[in-house]
Amino acid sequence: VAKVINAARKGAWTGKPERQAFFVQQGGFDAHGGPAGTQNGLADIDNALSSFTTEMILTGAWDDVVVVSASDFARTLTDNGAGTDHGWGGNMFIAGGLVRGGQMFGKFPNR
Repeated sequence: VAKVINAARKGAWTGKPERQAFFVQQGGFDAHGGPAGTQNGLADIDNALSSFTTEMILTGAWDDVVVVSASDFARTLTDNGAGTDHGWGGNMFIAGGLVRGGQMFGKFPNR
């Protein structure tokens, strides 16, 4: 995605669209055998986001980029003897050069 964004910013596309959206997906988080697969997957996402952010900052594109991550999948925190059970998720974050961070929307659960 970074290569495509950089190519577009350098004028490689004629008649480039005003806004571009890219969809990237990573699966493999349904780890019935334990958390190891999930932890490895999260490390992959961390590395990818770190590399993407660094590239966007170095090329001056970070203020023009918004990264949205969303998942409705989660796991319970308790072990069922063979891993963990499905739980309710709703994990999201938004990042970008012009995103005003440090804000929480919604309410934390009271229990």
